Amino acid sequence: MNLTDKLKSIRQAKKRRVALMYHQRNIGGIDVPDDIFEDVMRFTKALFKKLKEAKYAIEVTHWGEVFFIEPTKDVYIQYSVNLGLKHDLVESLKNRLKHTPYIVDTTEPSCLLSFQALRPGTKLWQFNFEDLANKDNGVEYVFERIIDAVAGLQQHVRRTIRIDPLEISNADIRCIEHYSAAKFGNRNQLHKLLRTQAFSIFSELNKL
Repeated sequence: MNLTDKLKSIRQAKKRRVALMYHQRNIGGIDVPDDIFEDVMRFTKALFKKLKEAKYAIEVTHWGEVFFIEPTKDVYIQYSVNLGLKHDLVESLKNRLKHTPYIVDTTEPSCLLSFQALRPGTKLWQFNFEDLANKDNGVEYVFERIIDAVAGLQQHVRRTIRIDPLEISNADIRCIEHYSAAKFGNRNQLHKLLRTQAFSIFSELNKL
């Protein structure tokens, strides 16, 4: 497994991810401001090395979506770093809104590192990225939490998620079609390309 290629795939996908606002699925990955992107990539590279040593496979899709695959139980773990509010806070605000028509909350989004095993009912693990980056053992800490996340899961389940990083779905094509139409109108060159050469659309999207 070539980690340089995996990291390169994340970088190449960075520009494409602007189109994801039109995707029907919530796609994980790295979405952070440019001023901290390199810090996130350095941390991610160190985590990749740790996972490779533990025999985890790593897959990066054309959208830059990152998956770790646990070697013995074949569990897929989705990895993301982005700006947002912690899940517990969001759920708390939702519960409060059940009893009041509005809420004034001044909590600012922060850069969160998160991962979740793709099995029904599994926990979403979230950490403040700045705190992790300032820890001497931040990478080791995340790695240990990943081990914890899969420790109680069974090897065999009825439905096993398979990720093909080269597969382009109809939802991907519709996403880019909607994005290109919104940006350029439905007479643009990319709109025509979508109808004829689906597998080259992601390289074309990089040129936009």
